[in-house]
Amino acid sequence: LCTGFHLYFIIASSMIIFPSLLEEAVFRVLLLPNPSNLRGGRATALASIPSVSLYVAWHPFYASISGIGIPIFDAPFLSIVLILGITCTWLYLHTGSIWLPTIVHWLTVVIWVFFFGGRNRLLTELAYS
Repeated sequence: LCTGFHLYFIIASSMIIFPSLLEEAVFRVLLLPNPSNLRGGRATALASIPSVSLYVAWHPFYASISGIGIPIFDAPFLSIVLILGITCTWLYLHTGSIWLPTIVHWLTVVIWVFFFGGRNRLLTELAYS
């Protein structure tokens, strides 16, 4: 059984893969056109809408099927998800790389988990799974 620093390290390390890298791969790389094919402006904005919308919708759906317990329509949480989705989309489209959005996504999740109560929800879920 892991406790203290080891548990925090394991949780933080695992969040690099899920949700960060896997969600970025799906909602940015798979759902957005290749950044080198976009001309910018309106076309980029229009291409981003479905990706960001599905990204935001994914979070309450995943919370409801996983039992993590995030309220389905928690406005502050979904606002953060929306801002993160827009930020990661912008980073992907402007860098053409999955890595910078993945790092930003991971840092946001780590901050939420360890400093804003997400850890309690995750640990409760781990204890009952």
